Amino acid sequence: MNTALPKVELDPAGNILKIDRSVKSPLKLNTEKLPLTITHVKIGNFLLVDPTREEEDLSDGVYITGIAGGNVVAIQKVTGAFTKDEVSNIINNSVNQYVKLRGIIMNAWQIHRRTLNCEVSPQRFLHYSGLQTIITG
Repeated sequence: MNTALPKVELDPAGNILKIDRSVKSPLKLNTEKLPLTITHVKIGNFLLVDPTREEEDLSDGVYITGIAGGNVVAIQKVTGAFTKDEVSNIINNSVNQYVKLRGIIMNAWQIHRRTLNCEVSPQRFLHYSGLQTIITG
């Protein structure tokens, strides 16, 4: 969200001729599509969202869904077996969790920016604030 690209000079074939790192252009990213991952584990017949490490280690299966802008952009079944209904529930719950978590993150980030009167990316804010640990357990 705060990426800046260096000035690049290309030849007609598209090969890089020169990179000027002293001149950077900001790359404005859409905060509406903030990517987040939601982890579900299966313990017996129950699905648990965003487990602790211990819960994940004791689980019968792990399923991770990547969401950006309310859309599923990645899915990874790490271990275990899941029924079609469980996968459907996981995907629906992941989208719902994304909306909640994105709102929490963006609100906290805005408050942080206003308090410090400085520009900090949401990712860096989460890393240093400890909010990521609070949100994910």
